Amino acid sequence: MRHARLLIPLLVLATVLVDLAAAVMIAPIRSGGTVALWMVFLSLPMSQVGLLSAWAALGKAPAPWRAVGLVLPLALWSKVMGTLLGGPGSLSATEESSQWTFYLLMEALATVALLGTARAAGLQLTGVDEAAHPADPRTPRRFQFSLGRLFSWLTAAALVLAGLGYTFHLGRLGLRSRDFRSMTIIAAMNVILLSAALYVMLGRGRRFVRWLVGLAALVAAAGLLWLHSDVVPVGLIIGTGAVWLLGSLAVVRVAGYRLSWRRLSGPPQPPNED
Repeated sequence: MRHARLLIPLLVLATVLVDLAAAVMIAPIRSGGTVALWMVFLSLPMSQVGLLSAWAALGKAPAPWRAVGLVLPLALWSKVMGTLLGGPGSLSATEESSQWTFYLLMEALATVALLGTARAAGLQLTGVDEAAHPADPRTPRRFQFSLGRLFSWLTAAALVLAGLGYTFHLGRLGLRSRDFRSMTIIAAMNVILLSAALYVMLGRGRRFVRWLVGLAALVAAAGLLWLHSDVVPVGLIIGTGAVWLLGSLAVVRVAGYRLSWRRLSGPPQPPNED
């Protein structure tokens, strides 16, 4: 099944190519253009930052580099959206970039907090090789904080702060209470749909139960949507983003990754002889 692992780099490459193609197509029609094309384009940063947040919370890479891998694409997306929506080099572009950074960071932190809590409770993302050779749960963890790890955190913190400082300017944020409420509703819908999509596509439960959970998430997201003033355009953006999520996670599933729960402590249980 090692060849299946190639699907993940191919997914990343395809995602980058789609982003570039969408940016090239949308750039000439910044002030107008087809509404449907804008809906698709606006869904890209939301869904992709959601996927990166899930990886940052559940991934196996060192935590400092997961933070960098989340924040730098987030900052890049914010800069791209600010430039395309506000115009290159304008004050409006700075404001748009700051607002997108604020929104995407809010969505990312909520997702990482939720999935990070689940990870602390025993949730893990395992591949085919790990499932075939599980680690001994009785093996004690080592909490040594080496000098190399310290430098990793310092370097990662510098990169994260530089990325956020490049796109986020507090003085140009310009958020009204209505804008903040709108961002909160959209972020909540995205977090709900991402969590459900992870379980639907990567969960180990019965298919009927998994899709029932997905349906319940859709109902919850629809309930939040009715609290938003722009129901139709926001619904199109969120719906398109959900399709991106399901498609990307389907590739991850085919590559052999699944969500599972591990025992955090306690002796191994004897086999059931019934």
